[in-house]
Amino acid sequence: MGNSIVSTVSKYSTHVVNVMLDTGKLLRDITVMVDEKLHIGVHKLEHLLTINSAIMLVNLIIIFIMMFCIIMWCIFHYCEWTTPEADVDQEPPAYSIESATMDEKATRNKEDGYQV
Repeated sequence: MGNSIVSTVSKYSTHVVNVMLDTGKLLRDITVMVDEKLHIGVHKLEHLLTINSAIMLVNLIIIFIMMFCIIMWCIFHYCEWTTPEADVDQEPPAYSIESATMDEKATRNKEDGYQV
C-alpha cells in the first residue's frame, strides 16, 4: 500500500512538473511573439517619428524663410520712405489739367458776367 501512495505522488508530481514545463514553454512562446510584435511596432513608430521630424524641419525652414522675407520687405519699405526723391521739383508744373479748367471758368465768368 505504501508503494502505491509513493507511485501516485510520483505520478502527480511528474504531472505537475510537466504542466509547469508546458506553462514555461507557452510563456516563452508568448514572450517571443510579443517581442517580435513589439519590435515591428517600435520600427513602425520610429519610421513615423522620422517622417514627422522631417516634416517639422521643412515647416521650420519655411517659417524662417517667411520671417526673412517679411524682415527684408520691412527694411526695403523703410529705406524707400527715408530716402529723398531726386526727381521731385519744388515748383508746380507750368501746365496742368486743373489750371486749364480754371482758365476756362475764368473766361466764362468774364463772358457771362456771372461768377460760377
